[in-house]
Amino acid sequence: MPTIRLSCNDVFIGLAIFYAGAELVIAWSDFQYCSKPIHIWLLISCLILGLFRLAHALGDPDADEMNEPWCFKLFTSNSGFRSCIVVGILYPFFLCWILLGTFWYAEVESKDADLITTEDVNQRCFKDQQQSWYFVLWLMIFYVWIIAYTTSIMISAMVYFRNRDIRGQYVRLTEQYGDDPAPRLSPHMQGLSPGSILRFNVQTIEASEANINQCTVCLEDFRAREKVRIMPCGHKFHLQCIDVWLMRQSNCPNCKRDLRANREAMPLIPI
Repeated sequence: MPTIRLSCNDVFIGLAIFYAGAELVIAWSDFQYCSKPIHIWLLISCLILGLFRLAHALGDPDADEMNEPWCFKLFTSNSGFRSCIVVGILYPFFLCWILLGTFWYAEVESKDADLITTEDVNQRCFKDQQQSWYFVLWLMIFYVWIIAYTTSIMISAMVYFRNRDIRGQYVRLTEQYGDDPAPRLSPHMQGLSPGSILRFNVQTIEASEANINQCTVCLEDFRAREKVRIMPCGHKFHLQCIDVWLMRQSNCPNCKRDLRANREAMPLIPI
């Protein structure tokens, strides 16, 4: 069953939403002359914002203890249903709702300005300038939140597609092992990607070469019919030994030559 994980930020947002709701309820009758239900709009906006925070506070039952940023987890299999609700329903609805509220506020403010010129102040939607700026403040908060959330969705999408590409490379890499056990894909990969490792040649040890040289990673001799991977520098290693090594660091274990073609690593973001 999902567990609710609350932080200090969640408490602060909850208090802010509660305060905004209380202010609207207290001044509810002041908005009776508004041409648009701007007070109802703000109340619903705050409730939707609370739903977003509640959705992210619901932790995955099998989440690890690595405390990755939540924006890396929007498109993971563990949070698929929650992501569909948040990204597929709440986010687009909230975006359209805020845009609608912006037009409503502009219309209400324009009519209030016309009423000032006719000196019919009692028919205004906002009774004073402070009330108007209160809505402007919340609009600014909502737009900042939308920009931050849109950025997070983009980051999460890039992480998802990059991880999917790396996992596809890993599947092709494991095909070289045949029936031999394949190394586990490291979540802390700071060396070469599986696709880069695939570019290095694979050789099968002949009987004449057996027990002559050894793999300097595991310190065991090469046996006949074993598969070894050949580095660009010419050094040979067992597939399992060197692949695990190269996923964690990008240099040759023997000569320390940097094996990155473009001097760039492709770490796998743990999700």
